[in-house]
Amino acid sequence: MTISQEQRSTYQSKVSEFTHQRDINTCLPVSLLNIIGELADSTGNDELSIDLDRAKDAVDYDPFMGSSTEFVGERLDPHLADFNYKTVLDRALDLDELDEIIQDPSCSYPIVELDSRYLDWVDAYEVQAGMSGTLQPHTVVPFGFNDESILLFDPMLEYHLDPERASSNGIEIPKPLFYEYWSGESVPRWTLWIEQQEQQTFDQIDTRGDE
Repeated sequence: MTISQEQRSTYQSKVSEFTHQRDINTCLPVSLLNIIGELADSTGNDELSIDLDRAKDAVDYDPFMGSSTEFVGERLDPHLADFNYKTVLDRALDLDELDEIIQDPSCSYPIVELDSRYLDWVDAYEVQAGMSGTLQPHTVVPFGFNDESILLFDPMLEYHLDPERASSNGIEIPKPLFYEYWSGESVPRWTLWIEQQEQQTFDQIDTRGDE
């Protein structure tokens, strides 16, 4: 079973405004920029969006060393909290839980970290792991599941395809292969998304103040 036409249509409509990476090792800040921008569009909160410089700062971007998720909550949550959102980072999700995040309208699309072997697997990519900083783990945004495969947005596609093809196609990867690259050979790979916080009542706030 392949990805459905409905899933592809959703993908095409969502990524039409997405940014593709232009610089080495910027897959994580570009992905973060895109998932927050899409969440802002879908909820009508334009001020929720961030620019690329802020996304780079949130992930401690370095053009040679890549990015880190170590400070992303600390640096983004004060901004997100104004709109009742927060960052969530998890290293122990399974595929069903990942699909639930994709389907949940109160969450952004997730970003997942994949082993660098993924870069060798993509037919359109002419680079090999070890060139242009690609020894770093790569990040992509999963958009849709079926029984056999997963549809991904890869911010690096425009490096290797013309913009029109990169915007319309996406990458369809077999589920077992995705899970292999996502779970990692020795280090568990992470998943990052933006999630709506639970609303607090005045009674809850007063109770906390009395503690």
